Amino acid sequence: MKKLKLTKVISSTLVVASILALNPIGASAEWKQDESGNWWYTEGDSYARGWKLIDGNWYYFYSDGYMAKNKTIDGYYLNSNGAWTKNFISKEEAVKIILENYNDFDRTPSISDLKMIRNIENQQLYYLFFSNIIVPSTGSAKPYFIVVNVNTGEHNAYGPMSMDKYYNTYVQVD
Repeated sequence: MKKLKLTKVISSTLVVASILALNPIGASAEWKQDESGNWWYTEGDSYARGWKLIDGNWYYFYSDGYMAKNKTIDGYYLNSNGAWTKNFISKEEAVKIILENYNDFDRTPSISDLKMIRNIENQQLYYLFFSNIIVPSTGSAKPYFIVVNVNTGEHNAYGPMSMDKYYNTYVQVD
C-alpha cells in the first residue's frame, strides 16, 4: 500500500515536472533606445545579435547589440527603421537602369561605381553614379550625377548646374 502511494506521488511529480519543462516561461524581450537615438533589442538579460525576426520583420543586430539601419547586410537592405526592405533594387539593377536611360557620360558605370546616398529631407535612399558628361558641342567634360531610388527604381540625372543640389540634398551612407 505504501509502495503504491509512493509510486503515485513520484509519477505525479514527474508528470508535473514534465509539463513545466515542456512549457518554459518566456524570457522578456523589449526594444530600448539610447540617448543618441540608436536602438537595440534585449532578450532576457542579453542583447540580440545577428538576424532576428521580430513582430514579422527581420532586423540585424551588430555584435554590440545595436540595430543596423540604412545599410545593406548580407545582400539585404535595412531601411531607416532597421527592417529588411523586400522591394529593394540591387546595384546590378541600378546599373542596368542607368545604362538603359543615359549614355552621355565619360565612362560606363559598374557596380563598384555606385554609392548609397540618402536624401536629407525625405530620408529616401538612392544609388549615386557620379561621372562627367561629355558636352557634344565642345567635347568637354562637365560634372554629372545620376540618382536611382533604391525602392522604386525612379531615376534623375543632374548636370553641371546642379552640383550644389547634390551637396545640399544628399549624404553618403556607405
